[in-house]
Amino acid sequence: MAIATFLLAGGCGGSKQSSSQTTTNGATQPTATSTSTTAARKAATGTTRGRPPVPGSGGATHVVVPSTFTIRPGDKLVPPVISVPAFFAIQLTVVSADHKAHTVVFRGPPSVTIKVPAGGRQEVLLPGLRNGQYPLLVDGASRGSLMIGGEPGP
Repeated sequence: MAIATFLLAGGCGGSKQSSSQTTTNGATQPTATSTSTTAARKAATGTTRGRPPVPGSGGATHVVVPSTFTIRPGDKLVPPVISVPAFFAIQLTVVSADHKAHTVVFRGPPSVTIKVPAGGRQEVLLPGLRNGQYPLLVDGASRGSLMIGGEPGP
């Protein structure tokens, strides 16, 4: 019963205790390990002092924003525009829903050509980009864009 009381008391927010073992009736039992909830929150979210991590500051590393465009019949790109925050890497996915092969060109630094197989999908990882609107050409015609610097979403 003493161990259960210790476990309940040790689970409170601000305590910092290391792992140890206790012996009861000749049997070794591990005791609870708890850390500060603030420290755990910082570790989980990468935040410091209530501020969100700033890209490039070491706080937000390996953040990738997914952005999926679908090519419909008539070379229509859906959605026509996807907005992504600046300086975050982008996982750009293009899907051929019209069951035709397509060549998609992302006009940005760097310019990237994506070969999408008939009825398939192709992905490319783009580096973080500065604010701006970067066109996507489907088979040579401008059909959509990535808007960098806005709130994420279609």
